[in-house]
Amino acid sequence: MRPRHGGLDQLRILGTVMVLILHSAIPYLLYPLPGLAWPVRHPHPSWAIDRLFWLVELTVMPLFFALSGLVAEESLYRRGPRDFIEGRARRLALPLMAACVVVLPLDLYLWILGWVGSGELAWVKLRSLKLPPPYDRAWGLGHLWYLQYLIVLSLGLVGWKTWGRPLLSRLGVRRPDALGRNVRSLFTATASGGIWRIPAETFLLAAAVLYASPQVVIGFQHSFWPVVPKLLHAAVFFGLGCRLSACRRTLAADFTQGLSRDGEGTQGDNTCLPPLRRGGWGGRGSASDQAKQLPSLTLPARGGEGLGPVRGWVRSAVFLVLAAAAYLAATAMIDRERSGAVQVLWHRPLLAVAMAASTTITVWGLMLWAIDGESSQHQTPEWVGAIARATFWVYLVHVPLVGLIQIDLRTTGWPAEGQFAAVFAGALAISLASYRFAVRGTALERFLEGRLALSCSLAGWLPRGVRPGLRSDELNHACLPGSRVSL
Repeated sequence: MRPRHGGLDQLRILGTVMVLILHSAIPYLLYPLPGLAWPVRHPHPSWAIDRLFWLVELTVMPLFFALSGLVAEESLYRRGPRDFIEGRARRLALPLMAACVVVLPLDLYLWILGWVGSGELAWVKLRSLKLPPPYDRAWGLGHLWYLQYLIVLSLGLVGWKTWGRPLLSRLGVRRPDALGRNVRSLFTATASGGIWRIPAETFLLAAAVLYASPQVVIGFQHSFWPVVPKLLHAAVFFGLGCRLSACRRTLAADFTQGLSRDGEGTQGDNTCLPPLRRGGWGGRGSASDQAKQLPSLTLPARGGEGLGPVRGWVRSAVFLVLAAAAYLAATAMIDRERSGAVQVLWHRPLLAVAMAASTTITVWGLMLWAIDGESSQHQTPEWVGAIARATFWVYLVHVPLVGLIQIDLRTTGWPAEGQFAAVFAGALAISLASYRFAVRGTALERFLEGRLALSCSLAGWLPRGVRPGLRSDELNHACLPGSRVSL
């Protein structure tokens, strides 16, 4: 098996852990989340868990959509619209349909069982499934909404690349080059232009959506169909990932050999692939043809000089301070909103700005950290790759496990912090163990993840022709938790 590289694997694991934290914390919030039906409510909520919940709530789903957009752009560039859509159907639509048949009924019956056990509903509801308000909010896609929205956004990306951009070109509208064609701008561009236009524009769009509908973040919009404001918010961060992928780099020695063969690259090169060319999709030529189209750029060694002042721990510290300040401002405004405090005219715009700033700064910092990790020559420990392969399964099955453990612990009398820790640890352990002993190496794993065992990382950053022996019928990708291939 080829070695795995750290950035995207680690970020995928982090995101999956955050999703588990999010759902494990719901019964222990200071105020119930509007629009969300949950079977357990602890009588003594926890301030600390509430703060942790909002840190995750502001970040985790925009982070997943940014990751998905980053690799969806790469996949579409190399495979073309037809293969891309077929891959998304196999990798998104089929697991979504299977989970709707298996996981959603489990969720619904567990939720009703929890309400019956607390005396809120009669036993007959387990048979009739006719739920009165507000319990009828349990009807919907639940946590599977992410897959549905990702399918819609992927189709939108195909439509934009196939019809939207050519139409603008014919009308004489030029696409702004936000990334400046140079991977060096990833570290040296200033706020006046270059790569920093991406988070700035993302922030403005996210703030506009949240001003129109703050319930996207501070509530739960549950339905079997996409909710327009929620879809727009997801599209903003999906677009962030797509735009970031316009500057693609490859640093792993085992993949740069293909470029060196054609005299266009050397060990340690950073390669920024060209944008999608009018009249055709990338990745269709030979290895030599593809290599000749790639502009080479040799950057200083990792951690070396010449990448500008915002580098390494300095950049991390800057993002940490900015993200912390934005988070504190956002939670202060969210608390005013939830508590029903007297609101002044400027409350809603400040709430939108604070939430958008917290989300954008955190997601952008994590994405840069992941891409920087992809450029590392250090190999990821084997256990990181193993857990990363399991995260899609954990995402699919964790919600009924979380609900069941929370219902079981309701009568224990444990404090909120103890119950939260037990729920999180139990759901994570059972999810990982079930993957290890019931899914790994089986037909179910092949159904969920495809047939390749490459990391969803550097394998996808080179055009198809550079990787000999990779058949087109093997290309099957979505940047989900647990993805192995970025193609």
